[in-house]
Amino acid sequence: MTPLRTMVSAAVPLGLVLLSPAGLALDVSSDPRSVLEHFAASDAGFYGADYINRFHLDINGDSLEEVFLSLDSSGGSAGSNWAVYLRRPDGRYRFFDHIGLHKYGFRLSTEPPGLDVYWRYAATTGSFMFYSVTDDGFEPTEGTGEIATDTKEALRRFDAIGRWHDRVDLVHYSSPIASLRRGTEIWRQETRPPGYTKDPDLPIEALGNMLLEGPGPSNDPG
Repeated sequence: MTPLRTMVSAAVPLGLVLLSPAGLALDVSSDPRSVLEHFAASDAGFYGADYINRFHLDINGDSLEEVFLSLDSSGGSAGSNWAVYLRRPDGRYRFFDHIGLHKYGFRLSTEPPGLDVYWRYAATTGSFMFYSVTDDGFEPTEGTGEIATDTKEALRRFDAIGRWHDRVDLVHYSSPIASLRRGTEIWRQETRPPGYTKDPDLPIEALGNMLLEGPGPSNDPG
């Protein structure tokens, strides 16, 4: 596995192509009905982007997986800006918060609950920040400030992040925005390094079919 401290942009091989009908055309109205519409509205209709990136992870311990979404235009070797949507017990979603992270540069912690995130500054420096998961969003609660990647603390946290990813086999997907505009979601599953064990045939729900709780401040895309 490539050490996280040397993360750089690279082409990622793609696996199974999954086709899902979006169920409705892309609409960026002021009252979005689905996660797809809400995300489009919050990012100016995906201006300047070619792909949406996606993964699912239960961040609050309720056994319901949240959905993380980002645009390829927002990312680089340091990471991307992700919009996070909480899944509710009734199957609907609500917008939770934004967070900056590299998809392989963070881990989920249960004690205490939150995300430990590495943000790359340069080849040999970066910083770690721990974000607690609260009712109102992510709250930064502990950080290292700028730190060299070869320090004992950095190596300890890199190791914890790497071991977490090896254990959970987090699945990442991408979909061309051109297909979304035509009302069809085409999600490509990215492959993982050796040791990947997820079933490649697991279904993935269309963002256009993932409905929001309803209009209101909790679904403000700003």
